[in-house]
Amino acid sequence: MKILINNQWSTEHDAKISLFNDGFMFGYGIFETLRTYSGRKTLYLEQHIDRLLSGCNRLNLAIEFSATDIQTMVNRVIEASPHEVQRLKILVVPGHLIIISTRLMLPDTVLAGYRLKTVVRQRSVPEVKSIAYLDCFLAYQEARLVGYDDALLLNNENYVLEASRSNIVWRKDDHWQSCRKNVLPGVTLQVIDSIISPVRHGMIDSKDLLKCQEVFICNSILGVMPVIAVDNMAVNNGLPGEQTLQLKNMLHRYIREL
Repeated sequence: MKILINNQWSTEHDAKISLFNDGFMFGYGIFETLRTYSGRKTLYLEQHIDRLLSGCNRLNLAIEFSATDIQTMVNRVIEASPHEVQRLKILVVPGHLIIISTRLMLPDTVLAGYRLKTVVRQRSVPEVKSIAYLDCFLAYQEARLVGYDDALLLNNENYVLEASRSNIVWRKDDHWQSCRKNVLPGVTLQVIDSIISPVRHGMIDSKDLLKCQEVFICNSILGVMPVIAVDNMAVNNGLPGEQTLQLKNMLHRYIREL
């Protein structure tokens, strides 16, 4: 593990903030999670940093470092790690910019597809990646406790929003669609927009989602992940969709060519 706090190296034991920091007291902070690939390559690092700074601005959270400063620090941490494939977390709380790198280990389910449990819950400030993450954490915990891979968040009218840590995309009327309102604007979804024709904004309830031939979730750690079941009801006969797998391969090729 490598930890950089305000551009100073720290250890897991020595990394501390005050008990009275508003990040600890009120969950006042912003974070980004991303990964490196073989060769220590990152995907859309600038966009992650832009979203981080946009979130700070949205929450009036002061930060003394520029986008260029943050990018330099992230690259410094990446190069210092002994691992090529890393999970990176950039965290901003009052008075502190923290960058953490750990070895990335993906679950076996990345090969088989994900099973989602619907949970009626919405994040309080969905457009920013706030460290006040209790809604997503509880939804994820609820899903995991009964054997699912992740939670699918629904609004009070049972319309699909996002997964607890991913955007969700479905194929309907020969077009890829995703909810773009009251959800986090995903960086990986931006990448997908640049690879295929843009994913359209759409709204769909949880029952109609099951009728879609293909569904996937996407985030910066998993990339494109087929969804094979929702609430124990199979999607596409419980198999990853053909076009989803093609898109997954296209994303892999795109990353290799960086």
